[in-house]
Amino acid sequence: KEESQNLSKEELLKKQKELNEKFEDVKKELKEVQELNKDLARPLDLDILDALEQQVSDDLKNAAQELSEGKSKKAGEKQKSAADGMKAMSSQLNAKQNQSNKQQQEEDMESLRAILEGLINLSFDQEKTQKQFVKISTKDPVYRKLGRRQQRINDDTKIIKDSLLALAKRQPKIATFIDAELNTIATQHRATIEAIDDHRKKDIEKHQQLVMTSYNNLALLLNEALQAMQQQMNSEMQGNGSCENPGKGRPKPGQSMSSGDMKEMLKKQLEQMQKGANPGGNKPGSKPGSAPGKEGEAGRGLPGLGSKELARMAAEQTAIRQRLEQLKQELNKEGKGLGNQLNPLLKELEEQEKDLLLKRVNPQTIQRQKEILTRLLESENAIMKRGYEEKRNQIRFDEYKRSKWNELELVKTIDPSLQLYYKQRSDAYLNQ
Repeated sequence: KEESQNLSKEELLKKQKELNEKFEDVKKELKEVQELNKDLARPLDLDILDALEQQVSDDLKNAAQELSEGKSKKAGEKQKSAADGMKAMSSQLNAKQNQSNKQQQEEDMESLRAILEGLINLSFDQEKTQKQFVKISTKDPVYRKLGRRQQRINDDTKIIKDSLLALAKRQPKIATFIDAELNTIATQHRATIEAIDDHRKKDIEKHQQLVMTSYNNLALLLNEALQAMQQQMNSEMQGNGSCENPGKGRPKPGQSMSSGDMKEMLKKQLEQMQKGANPGGNKPGSKPGSAPGKEGEAGRGLPGLGSKELARMAAEQTAIRQRLEQLKQELNKEGKGLGNQLNPLLKELEEQEKDLLLKRVNPQTIQRQKEILTRLLESENAIMKRGYEEKRNQIRFDEYKRSKWNELELVKTIDPSLQLYYKQRSDAYLNQ
């Protein structure tokens, strides 16, 4: 018998109170994730969390009803179901939180690249304008035209400023530096316009130079931040991250799973589902899913599968889906959209994961598992092809590097008679 079925009514009432309090804490976490999700440019699908929340809420209400009617055994079963549902919610909340953080980081990197490109363009425009101011007379009609160009640079900087301030809110470590450089740019821009109006050419050059220095300081900072974020993401993809929901048979996020690993895992799950559908043969007249002592209700799980088995299967489905999502992104980097052919498989894996978490396991779930295996086999050619192409491209790149090195060595051996200055310039070029 289950432990909860042996508890007295007073103990069950106490447990009911504890579960209600824990559920309130989990709901607060869910609300926080929902708020974070609103800030994403591409919000995550949180339907599974909403469904789990409703399921737990229903179980707790039913448990309270059973207790009021003196049905301790049924109340204990509902409490256990609610506790399992909250565990699944916590697991999903953790996974969604990590997914949200990763997506936010990717969006920050996209923003960083755009801002970095904008800063570099502004720095070049400012340098070009500065050089033209140096050459031109204040009485030349072009002088006023250059003044208008300087004002456009100032206006374009305001757009970059808004993006930098938005970034600083999400990256507190660099907020102080960004604020300081933006204040310097704003101050020097005003001083530049005043110097242009007063025809003070030396001051114009000085203020423009300070503006360029701040542009370049910000660009260097963002470039370093971008490289650090890229290295962190690469480390996570190589499996340096920790497992969010350790469970039997579930690889760590980022740990590379081969197509064979995925097939083996899905086949074992299918075998367990099929055994669960007929554990030792059903008695005459019994209905699948309604065996006593199991999930308790038809449609709420196969008789041979308990909550732990279903939770483990859901975790394994999540690991497979995450690996295929990663593979999809890698394939799409080639610009041909090859990874999009994995979309139907990813959708079915997500649906399977939801059904397992909600204990909606039935013959349709078994059929979908077979279809997932079939789709994985169909997608295997693309996965294998990519691995072959990567290996072939690496061989070509190695050959190219050897070829270029031989060419450079040949050029260096043909040493013409050059003056020392030009010899140094030649060596610097060859080293590049």
